[in-house]
Amino acid sequence: MKIHKRISAVFIVVSMVVACQAPAEAQIMGLLSLERLSLLDATGTGGRPMAMGSAYTAVSDDAFALLYNPAGLIQIEDREISFGIHHRQVKIDGMYDSYRAATDNSYTSFGHLAYVAPLDSHYANAVFGIGVFRVASSDLEYIRNASRVDLEGTIMNSFKQSGTIYQYRIGIGVELTPMIAVGANLVLWNSSVDFNETIDYTHGASDSSYTLSDNGSADLDGISLELGIMLWLSDHVKAGLTMSTPAKLYYDGEVDNSYTGTFPDGYGWTTDDEYYYIEDEFSIPMKFTGGISFSAGDLLLAADVTWCDFSQVEYNNLNLSSEHDPIRDVIESSFSYSVGGEFTVPGSTISIRGGYSYMPLALQGMDGLTYVIDTPSEWRIETEYDFVKIEDDRQFFTLGIGGIVDDVLALDLGLRYGSFERKTDYLTDKRDFTEVMLSGAYRF
Repeated sequence: MKIHKRISAVFIVVSMVVACQAPAEAQIMGLLSLERLSLLDATGTGGRPMAMGSAYTAVSDDAFALLYNPAGLIQIEDREISFGIHHRQVKIDGMYDSYRAATDNSYTSFGHLAYVAPLDSHYANAVFGIGVFRVASSDLEYIRNASRVDLEGTIMNSFKQSGTIYQYRIGIGVELTPMIAVGANLVLWNSSVDFNETIDYTHGASDSSYTLSDNGSADLDGISLELGIMLWLSDHVKAGLTMSTPAKLYYDGEVDNSYTGTFPDGYGWTTDDEYYYIEDEFSIPMKFTGGISFSAGDLLLAADVTWCDFSQVEYNNLNLSSEHDPIRDVIESSFSYSVGGEFTVPGSTISIRGGYSYMPLALQGMDGLTYVIDTPSEWRIETEYDFVKIEDDRQFFTLGIGGIVDDVLALDLGLRYGSFERKTDYLTDKRDFTEVMLSGAYRF
């Protein structure tokens, strides 16, 4: 279903902070924020779990249990310090209105740091853990050009943003019986984001031009809980289940808006900067993940299924899905699937891993072009937008290798490649992701 609308507001970024919005416009701004911040795309980190396609819910026998299933902490017998780095490269190949723009960005960031330790207990075996994990990237850059006959010129929109979403996790796993363990995590969300968004216009019949620019920075903070259970169904088979409670997230910051240009005679002009504030709230719904693993000798196989009804996402206490609004087709419930395996070379501590994960975009996204109407009688910002159609949904292929040195130091390398493609009548947007994760764990 195709929708084409036009909204008038204070520049697209500033629009997100206007307090008294119409519900439909608020939905649009909320959807833009979700996509740009990657709040629905927490794909995680870690050399070993990523190499196994993220199928780790029923494995979770190391510090990554804090990220995948806190009940799995009970499998850890020694104190462990785990650490890692995460490298991500994104290629965006976009074509808007016959103008092509490609960007290629690479970012290397802190991956995780965690500590786990068994606790002495008279009543049950228990393991405590604490750590910070990189779970998603808010890094984004794109350029969109279009020729506007009605404006007698060419419009260029550009957007560049940097930021990473981290989760601080405090968890505990407790053994109830030799076949059942439970666990819980307190999850604290945090992200700092810097962005720049500009509208550039060049008049086709003269040398006049203008640039409207927003520079902003904001912080994201929030909290949620995660509960997990691990079942030993036999000597070779384990099952795991986790439930994440709804996350309440607060997004606060400041935007500096500037407007400059050149008259046809070549003289430049500028206006005084204006400042706007971001004060937004998001509510991310609960999520369920179930997994099963099979181990026999040197072979480990695992599979996960995740479900979340993203149509329950709220933005400033407004639901982003409505029975009476076509937006309901843009953000909806989603199933994700992951499978992975690990083979340990006989007579060694070297393990080879591989996996696959299908993680459909819960939010299809939007395509838009923003421009300025600037005449002696009026001045306003207009954005034409269209909801995109997914052509090829997101999926990842993974592989990796790991080993243990002197029985105390584990080193793991994971590689992940993924992509998706989406379109409208005006836009073709293809993205390729290449990620490298290096993790280590010292056990003592």
